[in-house]
Amino acid sequence: KYLAYLNLSFNSIELIDSNKFGKLSSLSNLDMSHNKISFIGKLAFSNNIKLVNFNLSHNQIKTFNKDLFGNNIYSQSKLSELILNNNKLKKIDLFINFQNSEGWLNLENNLLLEYPQTLSITTSLPYLTIKNNKINKIRPS
Repeated sequence: KYLAYLNLSFNSIELIDSNKFGKLSSLSNLDMSHNKISFIGKLAFSNNIKLVNFNLSHNQIKTFNKDLFGNNIYSQSKLSELILNNNKLKKIDLFINFQNSEGWLNLENNLLLEYPQTLSITTSLPYLTIKNNKINKIRPS
């Protein structure tokens, strides 16, 4: 319950069940990079409203959507860094209100085909890295 930092990197985690981290409401830093994660259940992080740094890089994630955080991520989140590089993301549907002026979203080295529409709405995102994808169109917001 009082755990603030959790590093689960370089393991063999393949999936994250729904609300698996629900009891870790004080969690501010979560590193799950370099695993084999391909599935994340709905609302898996809905109680983690103190999450500031979240690293899911170097996994097998194909989709990442707002259901992972429930309704909390837009209105209450303290998230300032979300690292999703080196996955297999083809689509991202995410509304994040980055609370920090240094907010950073890393989507490098994925399989995105178009610029994510929802990022146009996320006006509080100062740093976005989206290089080395398969983007061939940018739709007007």
